Amino acid sequence: MRRLPPHLLGSLSILLLFLPGCQPFSPPPPTLQPAAPDILQKSVYYFASPDLEGRGLGTAGLDNAAHYIAGYFRGLALQPPPGQDSYFQTFTKTYVTAPSPQSFLKLADAAYTPADFVPLTFSAETSFDAPVVFVGYGLTQRPQTSSATQPSPYDDYAGVNVTGKIALAMALEPHDEKGRSRLAFPRTLDARSKARLAAQHGA
Repeated sequence: MRRLPPHLLGSLSILLLFLPGCQPFSPPPPTLQPAAPDILQKSVYYFASPDLEGRGLGTAGLDNAAHYIAGYFRGLALQPPPGQDSYFQTFTKTYVTAPSPQSFLKLADAAYTPADFVPLTFSAETSFDAPVVFVGYGLTQRPQTSSATQPSPYDDYAGVNVTGKIALAMALEPHDEKGRSRLAFPRTLDARSKARLAAQHGA
C-alpha cells in the first residue's frame, strides 16, 4: 500500500507552495518563513534531490514527499476529505518482475522461453493457440475533415480478417515517400491502443 501517486506530487506541491501561511513538514528543506519564490525553488530542489530516490513506488523518498505535501495541508488548516482522518488515500499496486518460468511461445516448429520474449504488462494470464495474421502497423485512422493537407485514410485492417486469430503488428507508424507520417493527428501508436484495436477487429 502506498501514498499519493507520484504524478500528483508535482502539481500539488506547486499549487500549495504559492499559498501564504504554508509550513513545511519534516524533512523541511526551506526555512520556516522564506518568501514564496524561495519556498518554491527550495521545494523543487527537494523533490528532485537524490534523497527522494526519484519518488518511485515503494521508496522511502515517495513517502517523504507525500508527508512534505501533507505538511502544507496542515499549514493551511485544510480538513481531510469526508470520512477520512488523514490527507492520505491508499491504493494497491501490482508489481510485475518477470513472466512465469512456465510461459512459452511457439511459432511453427520454433519454441521460445521467457528469456527470448517480453510480455507486455497488460497481457492476459492465459493460454492461446491460433493462426497468425500480419496487420502491418496495426492502425486504422480516417481524417476528420477532407482537405488537400490531410493524409489520406489509412487502414491496416482493410480486407484482413483477424477474427479468432493472432494479429502481428509492427511498432511505430507508416510514412510516405517523403518521410512524412501517413496518419492524421492525434496518433495512437502505443502498444495498448494497437492491442485494443486488434481486439475490436476480433483478434
